[in-house]
Amino acid sequence: MTTLFIYSIKAAFVLTLLFLPYSLMLRRESFFRMNRITLLTILMLSLVLPLCNFPSLAVSEQPAVYEFQQRVAMLSQTDEISAPASASSAAASSFSWMSAAMLAYILGLILSCCVRFWQLLRVEHIIRKGCLWEEKHDDATVYCHIGDVAPFSWMHSIVISENDYEPHGREILLHEKAHILHHHSFDILLLTFVESLQWWNPVAYLLGNSLRDIHEFEADNYVLHQGVSLGSYEKLLVKKALANTSHPFVNNFNCSLVRKRIQMMHHPKPNPWMRSKVLYLIPLTMVVLIAFATPRINKQIEHVVREAVPSSAIKPEVVIADAQMTHNEPTTDITKTAPEPTEKQPVVNAEPVTQEPIYKATNRIVIEGEVQEGLQDAAYQVYLSDDNEHFPDEPDALIPVNNHRFSYTFRLDKPHHMRLVTVFADGTVNNAYMHLYVRPGQKTLMRIMDGHFYDDSYPIFDKQPQTTDTLSL
Repeated sequence: MTTLFIYSIKAAFVLTLLFLPYSLMLRRESFFRMNRITLLTILMLSLVLPLCNFPSLAVSEQPAVYEFQQRVAMLSQTDEISAPASASSAAASSFSWMSAAMLAYILGLILSCCVRFWQLLRVEHIIRKGCLWEEKHDDATVYCHIGDVAPFSWMHSIVISENDYEPHGREILLHEKAHILHHHSFDILLLTFVESLQWWNPVAYLLGNSLRDIHEFEADNYVLHQGVSLGSYEKLLVKKALANTSHPFVNNFNCSLVRKRIQMMHHPKPNPWMRSKVLYLIPLTMVVLIAFATPRINKQIEHVVREAVPSSAIKPEVVIADAQMTHNEPTTDITKTAPEPTEKQPVVNAEPVTQEPIYKATNRIVIEGEVQEGLQDAAYQVYLSDDNEHFPDEPDALIPVNNHRFSYTFRLDKPHHMRLVTVFADGTVNNAYMHLYVRPGQKTLMRIMDGHFYDDSYPIFDKQPQTTDTLSL
């Protein structure tokens, strides 16, 4: 559910970013075919780009999709990670705003899909209900209805009333045939899918209105090129505009504003060089690809998601102490990742409780531990190296945390230096690490707890931390 919600946020970002320049530069141009292709391209890019990741385009070292893969792995291991309770909200409900937002989105998505599906079934029913006769015209089937029914087309079907067929049958059939020849119904299906996925995004509906207007402009242009008089066609549009019957999905003869359609029919032929405006899609697409491949920029795009999380879940930058330290030993790895502190700073202590042999002459290493209640450690990245200086850029394993416990077994033939890096519940990765030295045949039990770090590099642990921030590895 979280993955779908984040995908919808990113898809809405892409659609908004690409559509706004179109509405400013191309919406009033009479390049009907090009404008239609541009809008369809925007719809497709909004669906595809959130799924793309090219690490070579990333501004920083770690691509964002890797963080998303970690998030998916964590969420598959846990039913729900609730926001930590602070001193002031200990008695409050654990149902976070993030969960409420995701639930509202899913319910809206289901409702939107059901409504669209019902509308589609209703259109199929309306086409055949009250039909006096039907006739095959080239690749289309004309259904003539009794009474005053607004003309429309859907797929290869054209609906026209008996009252319209006699005086204006040729003009209306040419108009609806244009919708069929240009396959506008398939555009509507794609648009409907995007509008359902982004039912909360008003820009999606603005794009839908623009696409439907383009459909009408194309059909009007086709009619005029078939020899129909401009004056008589304008009078027909004005007359049919008085009818207010329309149906969703279908291409209604009188659905667009008549004034806009008439203005576009009188629009002078534009300069062909104006077509180059559509090239704005290329740099903006590159910007989106870089954003989705770069963690720092990608986090800004997802800011709207984290805004729903209670403020107590926002994590400060944490300094990590060496896993081998005790209350009487100085920490040796702190200065490798933390800035020089001038005052008391939060830190997490991850201390090995015991190290016991599993089997003699075995090549297995077992890491087990528990995380203190209230922490939001969702997983730990594992980096292995033969020495204490050179570690790989990508983690060797990911240890998920389930119900505040974690366990993982490695197969190693010799001792290794190990770094554990915390992955928080919101998918962010800590910039510090904990250092362990592991040997084959050992089982390391760990306990992750809240604590504080002083600038003299000695840890002091509080039984009841006074801070309301979530401190974790």
